[in-house]
Amino acid sequence: MIQGLDIGGYLHFDQPYIEKVCCLDEVDKAILEELYRAGERGILPKDIVHNLKPMIGDRWQVLHRIQHMNKRLDLEIAQKVAEKRGHEWALTSFARNAYDLTKEKLEREDTDS
Repeated sequence: MIQGLDIGGYLHFDQPYIEKVCCLDEVDKAILEELYRAGERGILPKDIVHNLKPMIGDRWQVLHRIQHMNKRLDLEIAQKVAEKRGHEWALTSFARNAYDLTKEKLEREDTDS
């Protein structure tokens, strides 16, 4: 039912919703932000660890967290937040659209003020 509403344009998912469903703590949010900054190509888990060194220990923890975020979002709305592209991980088009929607709204609100 949720997918049908999304396809019909009646439901819009944004960054706060994705973070609320997927993220358990600030480390999960930071991983999603790193994936967003990496763009379409993606980023290696070891590079995420390097960028978030004080927060996270090794690449296996990054992989574990991404897989669990995917599982939580899949159970909620049957979508994935990240996907593997070669050896790198990137946000899915669904998650990227949700993040872009939020940034577009913020830009519009700034120009309206």
